[in-house]
Amino acid sequence: MLLILDGPGLSLGYERAALLIREEGGRQRSVPVRQLERVVVGPRTELGAGVLGLLAQHGVPLLVLNHRHPDRTAELVAYQSGNARRRLAQYALFQAPAIRQAWAHDLVALKIRRQRALLERAHRERPDLRLDSSLERLAELESHLAAPQDWPLASLRGVEGAAAATFFEGYALLFAPSLGFEGRRRRPPPDPVNACLSLGYTLLHAEASGAARVAGLDPMLGGFHEPSYGQNALASDLIEPLRPAVDAWVWEMFRAQTLRREHFRTQDGASLLQHHAQAVFYEALHQKLRVWRRLLRRYARQFAAALPEHEVQSE
Repeated sequence: MLLILDGPGLSLGYERAALLIREEGGRQRSVPVRQLERVVVGPRTELGAGVLGLLAQHGVPLLVLNHRHPDRTAELVAYQSGNARRRLAQYALFQAPAIRQAWAHDLVALKIRRQRALLERAHRERPDLRLDSSLERLAELESHLAAPQDWPLASLRGVEGAAAATFFEGYALLFAPSLGFEGRRRRPPPDPVNACLSLGYTLLHAEASGAARVAGLDPMLGGFHEPSYGQNALASDLIEPLRPAVDAWVWEMFRAQTLRREHFRTQDGASLLQHHAQAVFYEALHQKLRVWRRLLRRYARQFAAALPEHEVQSE
């Protein structure tokens, strides 16, 4: 069970082995910790310090969202694999550039293939949209990557960046002008589409960090993304091929009018979900996260298998 608390007047406490959720007006309900897979709280939720200890004791990760600045999202992680030898092999990855390049190449190629597939699907359904140039450019980049040559990481990052810019030029055409979406912007997200993308990517990133730990890996040390203070580089690696899945899901939510412009408000330049729309968003996303979690764990196992000294057995 994914527990999400993101609204005004909420507080989270605990009693024995259950979380106590208090709402405005004095309403209270409890949720046994053993039923929880993850807890997500918004920036206005009051959180008792004892809750952190209870969640850590039961191995339930906690994610504290920041809607205006997604990069300031905080995560409490209780689980850490004891497989130190695997993490030592992961650190040795930086002495094996060929392995990093092969991993990064596959990530970028898969991401571009899925970006192109999404725009091709949209083009079939809406041939009136001007997607030809974006599709042609993505196909060129995909063919370029397929050429047998040495691919330094800097070059792969350049290809990935060019593909992302091209993709979002086409992706922006899929949404009604009233939504104000003109391309990817995130600090803060200024429109409903960017708000949903940022929140979807943030929750996916948290799942990727968990997938890395389950595989006995250090989520901060990836192959495609460089190590950076406070950033989970491996988690960022793992979500790259799944970003188009988030993009597709956000498009579907607005296309079906499950989410609409009136479900959002603007505060200090940031587009935020109205309280009454949060349940709709989170319930739909939770169903997708179950599928994406399985894929992320598979990607993490594939990364572990490619490591130097990969013959070291896991737990």
